Amino acid sequence: REERVRPGLDDKILCSWNAMMMTAFLDAWAALGDPSLLDAAQKSADFIRRCFMTADGTLLHSVKETAGVVTSGIPGFLEDYAFTIEAFLRHYSLSMDPDSLQTAERLTAEVLRNFSDEETGMFWFTAAGSETLIARKMEVQDNVIPSSNAVMAHNLVRLSKLKADASLENRCKKMLHMVKEDTTRNTPWYSRWAMVWLELEHGTEVAVSGREALHFLNELQKEYLPLSVLAGATGPSRIPLLADRYHENETGIYVCRYGTCHVPVYDLASALSNLRG
Repeated sequence: REERVRPGLDDKILCSWNAMMMTAFLDAWAALGDPSLLDAAQKSADFIRRCFMTADGTLLHSVKETAGVVTSGIPGFLEDYAFTIEAFLRHYSLSMDPDSLQTAERLTAEVLRNFSDEETGMFWFTAAGSETLIARKMEVQDNVIPSSNAVMAHNLVRLSKLKADASLENRCKKMLHMVKEDTTRNTPWYSRWAMVWLELEHGTEVAVSGREALHFLNELQKEYLPLSVLAGATGPSRIPLLADRYHENETGIYVCRYGTCHVPVYDLASALSNLRG
């Protein structure tokens, strides 16, 4: 047996899969509160930044690591950007880490710049200027993993609410219009698109501002709020959803729908009542 040619070894490390795992660690930590899960998510974030993010702000699709040395792979695909943006947006909502939000914003700008199909509003799977393929495809249906376009549309909804950016929301609506009939007729293959519809039509924004913001955010996460975009800060913030909401010596929770907010409340029960009302 030792004399035979050894089978090929697939030892590449994929950006999109690591990003999905990072999101899974964060979701598990939000539900269970196990610090080891948050630690694992942070290590994933550090690994993605170190190994997959290039100096020019783009992503790599895959790398190989041998004896601690990382060898660069091929340029990133839409799925790499979509799942990485999702992971860092989730990390921001749990940790209030502004670097995570800035990372998500930078990668979204890269997608809008180099993957866009302006006619349909969708995104190509490969970036402009990448290696020429026989056909440049556009991934729309969910498969073994969610459609990269659907995940990207979901990211646009969340960023539009955090940044109060109507252009991002309009781009998402244009994408949804393209798959409206398919989502209705073939929902099992468009389930992530259905989630985007739900968040766009019935979602809420929750802004928590004050010294106890992180505590309140962590408590809110335990309630399972899949259609809510959460943001928090322990001091003044320039993030539009949090702007002008900080008041010293109190932590206010603002529940908003379609940009219109309830008066701030200062306890978890009242916030949950506003969310369910």
